[in-house]
Amino acid sequence: TTRIVPILHLGHGLGGRVTLFIFDSRDTSMWWKFTKKIQSHPEIASDEEVFHACYGLGAKLVEFANRSISRTSKAWDVPESSDGLAASIDCNGVVALTDRRLCFFPKVLAIGTPKAIKADWPINVIDGITYAENQLRIEFKDGSVAELHVPSSQSPGKLVAAFLKVASKPR
Repeated sequence: TTRIVPILHLGHGLGGRVTLFIFDSRDTSMWWKFTKKIQSHPEIASDEEVFHACYGLGAKLVEFANRSISRTSKAWDVPESSDGLAASIDCNGVVALTDRRLCFFPKVLAIGTPKAIKADWPINVIDGITYAENQLRIEFKDGSVAELHVPSSQSPGKLVAAFLKVASKPR
């Protein structure tokens, strides 16, 4: 059974309430659904293990939300955008960690299966992944940084923990 769960109330805009919805299953959390979808994605090798996948909002949507709430205040920190390796994470999408790489699938909404990998990076070019105050931060060894607004319902802490485990293995 599927239910609609509001995850972010963006405030008032266009004369009415603006709310962003994510679809959620009663018996399976969203992160598990994305992890399963990514595991069976055609661009993931059959012997590649997907540890975790989560959906995040890019800077453009967060900026829109902030403008919708108020012209003078902001509800959320706007995710950083960057050049270098991080430049590909520039929109809403799914970040997936496998035993070999970190993948980014652009995705407008948090429903359905991601179509194609926009970018992927071997684990050894990622300096760190952290999560605080709904911001998933990916730091690359070239000094570039990507951030996505990821609700806690996506269990981003699991992605951080999986990265720490994978990154600590000798390559």
